[in-house]
Amino acid sequence: MAMTDQLTGLYNRHFLEPYINKALSSAQRYKFPLSIIMIDLDKFKLINDDLGHGAGDKLLCDIANILQHNCRSEDAAIRLGGDEFLVVLPHCSLEQAKLKAETLRHAITELPPVSHQTSASFGLSSTEEGNFVFEQLFSMADAAAYQAKLNGGNDISY
Repeated sequence: MAMTDQLTGLYNRHFLEPYINKALSSAQRYKFPLSIIMIDLDKFKLINDDLGHGAGDKLLCDIANILQHNCRSEDAAIRLGGDEFLVVLPHCSLEQAKLKAETLRHAITELPPVSHQTSASFGLSSTEEGNFVFEQLFSMADAAAYQAKLNGGNDISY
């Protein structure tokens, strides 16, 4: 089964499950933090509707390029599907993840405008509070990304 997304070259959901379970187990065993960043592009449907899926696909590839160039070798950038991405950051505290998210947020807003300013909503969660269950960490990051979107987008929430 392919472990990378055909369009962007990022890892995909098939890669995520075995990877995250191992990463969380190591984080718990060796007592280091692991943070995740959920990224949901703002107003992506408008790009596909107004300019076509080719423009949307190009933007997804541009986002993937930003993620790949801003991640360490031990990090994992994953396209979950559609316009949603996840970045897994082993050995990374919530404070460090906030800085990483801000770097990514800024890089995305620096992309040339497609039909409007490109931006994304970011949700963060971390194992620092003793939670090593991926489904719960993911749910917290997803809810935080939703809150960032409710705040008007182009925002980081945790």
